[in-house]
Amino acid sequence: MLRQIKIIPITMNCKRFSAALLFAIFFASGSCFAGDFELSINVDSVKCYGDSSGKIHIKVDYNETNNFTYALFDKPPWKGGIIFFNSGIINSNSYTFNNLFSGNYFLFVEADNGKVSIKNIPIYEPSPLLIEGIIEYNQSVSTDEYTYLKAIAKGGSPPYSYTWYSNSGTLNSQTIEIKDEGVYEVTVSDSNGCGLVSMKYYHYSNFIKKITHKILKN
Repeated sequence: MLRQIKIIPITMNCKRFSAALLFAIFFASGSCFAGDFELSINVDSVKCYGDSSGKIHIKVDYNETNNFTYALFDKPPWKGGIIFFNSGIINSNSYTFNNLFSGNYFLFVEADNGKVSIKNIPIYEPSPLLIEGIIEYNQSVSTDEYTYLKAIAKGGSPPYSYTWYSNSGTLNSQTIEIKDEGVYEVTVSDSNGCGLVSMKYYHYSNFIKKITHKILKN
């Protein structure tokens, strides 16, 4: 069970406030409150759309104690925020929250002597990986003309890896030459290996048709 963080009066240059009120003052005005100690924050964005690979790395610059509690709220306390994650009191001036989804987090760091610092930390994620379309085009080489298909991907984390499947075999390329009638299928993954989407292109003398992509693996 998560430990409920108590509301602690904090001494500031302006006046004395409770932690909940400091949240309200800081995000309403952006002034007066900078925290009782400095926090160095590094954020790892979510690698894949919809997953929980985000991280928040925290380091406290404070010499009076080395015992801290690190907690993340889902939203400000004055809006009914609850604690997502809570480290409990640990003997370390650094901490990492792992397995985070994208979103807006509110970091609360409390020293064992009652000093507190608070930060608003967003974590971002890439957009979903999609195949935007397949383009058929002709290219002349000397006196010969060839027909190609080119897949266009978007979203995810470029660069992309393309693989074509046809009656002629498998080809790792964004483009493929049309040599025979039949079905040409392309799959795409991004640089993080997070997505795998597919689109088929039907090429026959009496019709040409493409169907919408499908997600093979998130």
